[in-house]
Amino acid sequence: MPSMHPIGRPALATARTPDERRGRTVTPVRGLCLGTCLGVVLITALLGAPGEAGAARPLTTDDAGVNEPGTCQVEAWRDQDRGAHHHHVAPACGVVTGVELGVEGVWSAPRDEQAQGRGLALKWVPAWARLDAIQFGLKLGVSSQKEPGARQWGAGQSTALVLASMPLHEHWDLHLNAGHLHRTDQQGVDTAYAAALVWRPHPRWQLGAEVLGNLQTSAQKSLSLRHWLIPETLGLDLTASRMGSRAETGSWGIGIGWYGIRF
Repeated sequence: MPSMHPIGRPALATARTPDERRGRTVTPVRGLCLGTCLGVVLITALLGAPGEAGAARPLTTDDAGVNEPGTCQVEAWRDQDRGAHHHHVAPACGVVTGVELGVEGVWSAPRDEQAQGRGLALKWVPAWARLDAIQFGLKLGVSSQKEPGARQWGAGQSTALVLASMPLHEHWDLHLNAGHLHRTDQQGVDTAYAAALVWRPHPRWQLGAEVLGNLQTSAQKSLSLRHWLIPETLGLDLTASRMGSRAETGSWGIGIGWYGIRF
């Protein structure tokens, strides 16, 4: 079944350039091989064994940052699991200062076996919500899915998350999410959490490690590698993840992101 994921990825400012939107600093290091080799090794180690495939965003953990008004981004990725495949498209735009609106669509096949998905998210990151170097924000999201053969959209979930982003070092950033998750077909709410550590060893390379989940399921652990085909504008992503410590749940995906689209 398709999975809906938060819209947007780590960065630190409330209104920023495409480079800042991705949470990067442009500082040369000792060559391209460092990021490439380490990224391949980490992803290969995490996969362990073939299994279900997860989303190919570099990070599912959200950042406390938004696009400037009139500036948009589009992320697209593909995942596959045991005969089924899912295509995701997730555009997001800054609407007013400190506010970003995003949507996500999930198209799955075979359609007679797989549910389709859709989501909507609103992120609010006011400039005053800052404590020293730590930027805070709030994200509200809703999603739903259409079961195979169904005419109407059915059960989904709603989320309310507090976001925090902070620089740890010139090349390192930390992003934290915590809040409530409510599934519309169940009673009560659950606590959702996510944490991501991002390393930028080179202007064209970004590595990320994250853990996310809720109190009722095993945590998902992910590693990601991004290469900027066009610096600050067009990025290619490779992601690997698995649930808990079970090697059979290993997954991978590929994706692409286009940023700094102005209207």
